[in-house]
Amino acid sequence: MGKFSPCFLLFVIFTTSNIVYGLDENSVKEKKCFEPDLSSVDLDYGWVFSFNRWYFTHMSKLDLYRSAWDTLQKKTTDIKENEVETPCLYADWEGFTPSMTGFGEKTLEYDITPNLDNTFNFATSWRNGVGGKMSLVKTNNKNYLLFVKCWDHDDQMSWNVMATTTTLGEQEKKEIYDKIESLGFSKEFIFEQKFDTCKIKEKKSEL
Repeated sequence: MGKFSPCFLLFVIFTTSNIVYGLDENSVKEKKCFEPDLSSVDLDYGWVFSFNRWYFTHMSKLDLYRSAWDTLQKKTTDIKENEVETPCLYADWEGFTPSMTGFGEKTLEYDITPNLDNTFNFATSWRNGVGGKMSLVKTNNKNYLLFVKCWDHDDQMSWNVMATTTTLGEQEKKEIYDKIESLGFSKEFIFEQKFDTCKIKEKKSEL
């Protein structure tokens, strides 16, 4: 076998060291789907419907990756880490039809079907109606909703927080973190979204 020239070896080292790999979902998967106890959740629907914009202030890394997957409509292995560092993800609601915006001001509409037990089925048309079910596991009926989500296609769980403001206080964060840990999720995989540099469309008037 012939010897490689030093220049060729340097070229190979340089090019391989500059390869940018896509997101690795397997490294952030935490739990298989389960049915959370929702008996203590008392949701004030009047409060919920008094807001038509919600900000995703916190989420598990898997939920971040899946949100990018649905919004950008490409495999997570084709999404680079820098594409999800500042997602600027928020949702505008008209009834039960949320329009999510993020990842470079791209828009995604989920089809949401409410059930009678604080759970909601969600689906996307681009994946031929495949989605999952999200369950409301905690709220203070003041400024946040905490959901866990079961994804139908691989039976994995993720979670996210929808808030009425772009930031939450330390007390709210503690409540959320305590709850997700009690459900078996890890603080290691929390993604806290920063909106400081986000360009967000003008908010519609409240309902």
